[in-house]
Amino acid sequence: MTRSFLLQPVDAWFFRDGRPYNQSESNQTGVVSLFPPHAPTVLGALRAALARANGWGGDGSWTRVPGLESILGNGPSALGALRFRGPYLARRASDGTHELLWPLPAHVLGVHAADTWRPETLLTPSANTVPSDIGDVHVPVPAHGRAAASKLTGTAPTWVTSKGLSAIVEGRIPEVDQIVPASALWRHELRVGIRREQDTRTTGPNAMYSPLMIRLRRDVALAAELGGIPASWNPPSEYIPLGGEARLASCTSRAISLEVSRPPIEHIRRTRRLIVVHLAPARFARLPVPGSAMPDMPGTRVVCACLPSPTWIGGWSSIDRGPVALTPHVAAGSVWFCQLDRDAVERVLCLHDTYVGEHRAHGFGHIVLGAWPEPHENIQSRKLCPQCQCQAPISAAAPVRCELVLLEAKCKKATPSPAVLRPQPFFVPSRSSSPAVSPAVPLEGPGGDRPAQGDANVVAVHGDGPVRVRDQLAAQT
Repeated sequence: MTRSFLLQPVDAWFFRDGRPYNQSESNQTGVVSLFPPHAPTVLGALRAALARANGWGGDGSWTRVPGLESILGNGPSALGALRFRGPYLARRASDGTHELLWPLPAHVLGVHAADTWRPETLLTPSANTVPSDIGDVHVPVPAHGRAAASKLTGTAPTWVTSKGLSAIVEGRIPEVDQIVPASALWRHELRVGIRREQDTRTTGPNAMYSPLMIRLRRDVALAAELGGIPASWNPPSEYIPLGGEARLASCTSRAISLEVSRPPIEHIRRTRRLIVVHLAPARFARLPVPGSAMPDMPGTRVVCACLPSPTWIGGWSSIDRGPVALTPHVAAGSVWFCQLDRDAVERVLCLHDTYVGEHRAHGFGHIVLGAWPEPHENIQSRKLCPQCQCQAPISAAAPVRCELVLLEAKCKKATPSPAVLRPQPFFVPSRSSSPAVSPAVPLEGPGGDRPAQGDANVVAVHGDGPVRVRDQLAAQT
C-alpha cells in the first residue's frame, strides 16, 4: 500500500548541512538551515513515526518488535519493504488542493527585470563543436533569441509548477507566473538560544548559539509518498518530530499525486533525442562522460549537460549513533542532453518518471524525460502538424507547416514553405551567466548524419576563451 503525506511545521524548522555545529566551537552564530531537507531526513522521520504507531516504544531498536524490521528495515541503508518518493514542495491552491512545485531545470535561463526573474530561453546543444581541454565538444547554447546572451542568467533556488514543468519537457519556455522563487515559499528566521545545565539550571561560557531557521509561508508544505506499508498498519500520529531539535511537524495523509505529465513521445521517437531532468538528487558510482550511456539507461549517449554544483548529502545512523559520511550527488534540476540508439527508443521512453542511480528506494534519482528545445527564434509551441499529425514544431511564420530546424529537414508529408525563416547564429553565454557545461560527442540526426559544417547553425563563442570542463567533471565525482 502506498500513502501520501503532507508535512507542515508547527513552528520553525532547522535542518543541518555538512558543516560542524558543536558546542564550544566558534561557528555558533548565523548557522543557516538547509531547505528543503534531503530525502533521508524526511524518510527517517516517517519510519520512526510508523514504528511508534505500530508497537515501538521509542527506546532501543525496533527490530525487537515482531513484524517491524521486515517492513521498516534497520538502519539508514536497509529500508525493508519501503519505497520513498520525495520530499517535494507543495503549495495550497485557492480550492484547497495542493499543487506540487519542482526544481527548475538548469537549462532554463532568463533575465532579471525589477524584482522579477523572467524565463527567456532554453539551452540546447550547439550544432558545431567548441575546443576544450578534453577535445572538441558541444556546449549548451540559447535556443531562442529573445534576449541578449550576455544578459541571460540562471536563478536558484527556484521552483516551477507542474504546468511549467510540462512546458519545459515539451521544449517550451514556461510562463512567468509558473516560476516560484524561494522568497515566495519560506524565509529565514533568526533564533537565539543558550545551553543550560539540567542540574544547576545555570549556564556557562560558549553556551550561546543563534541558528537561522526556516519559516514556511502559511500555504506551503512538504509532500512525500511512502510505498510498501501494510494496509493493516496504523498511520503516524498527528504530530511527529522532524529535523534539528526534534521540532514538530503536522503529519496528515492526503491523496496527492506526485506524477508528472508525459513528454512529447512522437517527437522523441522521430528525432531520437531527449533530455533527462533530475527532480531529485542522484548518486552515480561514476559520472557519465561524453559518448557514454546514462546509468540504468542503456542505449543512450550523453551529448552535453547543464550541471549545477553537486549536492553533498550525509545523514545520521541510528545504529552507529553517529553521522553518515557526506557523498556528492548530482543536484536536482540537472539536465542531460542525450541521443538514443535506434533499438533503444521504446525502452528508454518507459523510464520517464522513474529512478536511476544508487539508493533509488530512498527517493534518489527521480527523473523525467523531455524534448530538446528547437533552436529557432520563431517557434512558439509544439503542436500537431495539420497535414501529417507528426508533432513537429510549428513556426509562427508558417503556422501550418512543420519543420525540424536543427537538422534543416522538413516533414516529408508536409508541403515546404518558403516563408520559413532559417535559424540565425547563436552565442554561448559566458561561464559567469550560465550553468556549468559538460562535453559532448558529435551531434547526429535521426538517420545518423552529422550536420554539415558551415550551415546556418553556426556557433559563435565569446567570453574568456575555450570552454574548460575537466575541473567541472572532477567536482561531480
